[in-house]
Order: sequence, then structure tokens, then C-alpha cells
Amino acid sequence: MTCYELIKANQSLLQLMKENQITVNDVETLQIYEEFRAMKKHNHKTVYCVAVLADKYEKSQRTIYNIIDHFRKNVTMEKGRWLVPSTPLHVEWSVRTPQ
Repeated sequence: MTCYELIKANQSLLQLMKENQITVNDVETLQIYEEFRAMKKHNHKTVYCVAVLADKYEKSQRTIYNIIDHFRKNVTMEKGRWLVPSTPLHVEWSVRTPQ
């Protein structure tokens, strides 16, 4: 699969992400938010969760709050928009064997 094929196959999703200020770099902070949710599920207070995560990931508490706020934000979509490729895409996979 080429870079073009990957982007073309996910064009609608990528456009939606762009419109909602979601970047591929958000993958790097996903674990922090998942840990925050797990801690909240165990009834820990938000202030405690933020302090623990800030210490664990060596980030400021403000940064942890920003990550939490970002992942909590609702995604907005235009009415009638579907997350499907605009055109069918044929992808050829090739497997390279070590020599």
C-alpha cells in the first residue's frame, strides 16, 4: 500500500479529523487519557488523577488537563456526511521475503 492509497482510502475520516482539530499526534497521548478514564472508573478525583499522570509522564498538570479536555470534546460532522471512501479503491499487497 502506498501513502496515496492509505490517504485516499481514509479521505473522509482524515477530513473529519482535520475539521475537528484531531491530529495523528493524538495517538501519543491516548494512553494518558485511557489511564485517566480507568482511574476515574475507580472513583478517584480528577485532581488526584491529573497529579499522578503528570508525575508519571513528566508533563505539567496543565498539559494533562488539556489532553483530557481534548479527548472529551465532541466531534462535529456536517449533516448527511458519510465516512466512506468517495471512490472504490483497489489495494495490492506485496510481501517481501528476506534474502
